Amino acid sequence: MVRVSFFQTYYRSYVRGPDGRQAVHFFGTTLDSPLVALPRSLWGMPWHPGRTSIESSWTAEGVCDGYRHVSSGRWGGADVELVGSSEPAGRLDGFADAEDAAHILTHPLDGWFQRPDGRLGRYAVWHSRMALQVGSARRASYSVFEDLDVVEPGARPHSVLVTSSVEFDVLLPPRLA
Repeated sequence: MVRVSFFQTYYRSYVRGPDGRQAVHFFGTTLDSPLVALPRSLWGMPWHPGRTSIESSWTAEGVCDGYRHVSSGRWGGADVELVGSSEPAGRLDGFADAEDAAHILTHPLDGWFQRPDGRLGRYAVWHSRMALQVGSARRASYSVFEDLDVVEPGARPHSVLVTSSVEFDVLLPPRLA
């Protein structure tokens, strides 16, 4: 196993995969590392270079009192500023209950993506369950979703959830669906 550390932003939606199971669809990923070329050229994954900075501060009680994320590149720009609260994530609109929301949003799922050749690829990301807190957005702009007309520029996010850190494993290589 290779361990590396860098800033990465996944642009995804929660869907049912072609097999009917809960999954995520990856629109693409920005990666602030020269390693971005490997998954793109080897496996046709929609990974893009993006100069990224992330700064956050947390109180002694574990509350996020400031988070700033900026990513720039030809694809996947982001301009985000958030604050947290001490309120744990609970039931969110569109989910049956708090457990349903936590399971779908934080439980690692199969990931699907469209390759440049039009075929569907599949891979997974694994991480332990995250302890999420409710936050609020001072600003949240993601060019990927705005360019696709999925959200209006300046639209308020459905929800803001924060956690102090998470380590995850990207299970590569991907497979064809």
